[in-house]
Amino acid sequence: MVSPSNRFERHPGLTLGTALVVIGLGAVVVTEAGLGLVRSPENSLLGAPPQGRLLTFREYPVGGRFWTEPLSPSHVYPGGLEHRRYWVDVDSNGFLAPSRVHQRADLEVVFLGGSTTEGLFVSPEARFPFLVGRMLEDSLEISVNSYNGGRSGNIVLHSVLAFLGKVAAMRPKYAVLMENINDLAVLGHYRSYWDPASPRSLMVQPVDGQSSTGLVRRVKAAVSAVLPNTYGELAALWRHVGGPEALPDEFAGSRGDLPFDQAYAEAEFRRSLETFVATARIWDATPVLMTQANRFSARPDAEVVEIWKEVPAAREMSYESFQGRYARFNEVIRDVATEEHVPLIDLDRALRPDRYIMYDAVHYTDAGSRLAASVIARELLALERSR
Repeated sequence: MVSPSNRFERHPGLTLGTALVVIGLGAVVVTEAGLGLVRSPENSLLGAPPQGRLLTFREYPVGGRFWTEPLSPSHVYPGGLEHRRYWVDVDSNGFLAPSRVHQRADLEVVFLGGSTTEGLFVSPEARFPFLVGRMLEDSLEISVNSYNGGRSGNIVLHSVLAFLGKVAAMRPKYAVLMENINDLAVLGHYRSYWDPASPRSLMVQPVDGQSSTGLVRRVKAAVSAVLPNTYGELAALWRHVGGPEALPDEFAGSRGDLPFDQAYAEAEFRRSLETFVATARIWDATPVLMTQANRFSARPDAEVVEIWKEVPAAREMSYESFQGRYARFNEVIRDVATEEHVPLIDLDRALRPDRYIMYDAVHYTDAGSRLAASVIARELLALERSR
């Protein structure tokens, strides 16, 4: 009997399986390329154009789970932020869990905003959107669902799009919005909310082969999707090795390009808030505006001064300039609430600028989030009982 002379003959099944896989992948590639030609606008049987630009409300992947951690060791403050991994679960509608406690609730409240609403570095059960629901439920003795629709970097108009995209269909009684610093950042670096150069633009382009930045983002997204754990570990290692200089500066390409126009920025911010108020009302939700609590006082403590030195914005303006602009945006929120006759929860005045409440200048610790929840619940409770 003649023995097999090579590994292919020794493992015919494996060889055949490998060949079929290679042939199959080749067929997929050829088919995709062929369909790309057939389905081009000129050749499409239906004459349908390729997918156009998309409006985005920037939510985390539904049903996903991921971890994050403070961006650098310098973000570990005496106020209580641990330098560890914080796990985040996202429900089937893109809200941060825990969210829908009851299948059917007597009262539903949705919170929208940026990172100060989402609370990534806060224990899930201590995030104020969730806690407010529990506090209202205990006080009113009814079932309450409260949803955390915050997303780091979101501006007011992202929240408007989120309301139209998913919140309106839920028919919540209250839609609570807290925005300030993200809108200030965008309007301080770009001519409008719609500037395509902005990393927080409302419009996204599905295919951007001409942009190197777009290509880099797509590669990162692809690697993160296929190898999420490896990507996360490498990103964390890079931040630790590189220190503060390794942290991304999303506005690096626009710093110093435009002189800041306070009147223009306030007018645009006002319009976006009015758009949110009108949108919520049209869909039968009571809009509630909140100012943003912060430690940006006229006389900041030594810790805030050190924090400011690490902020990229410090390279282009003084602390005093930023503090004035930020304070004015909170005033715009108050003005819109008064003019539009909507409830205002003034967290800026209700919470003291304390390092045990906010681990940096705006983001809550667990203790701060619980305190904010008690203030918000008290105001919503008064509003509910007055009706």
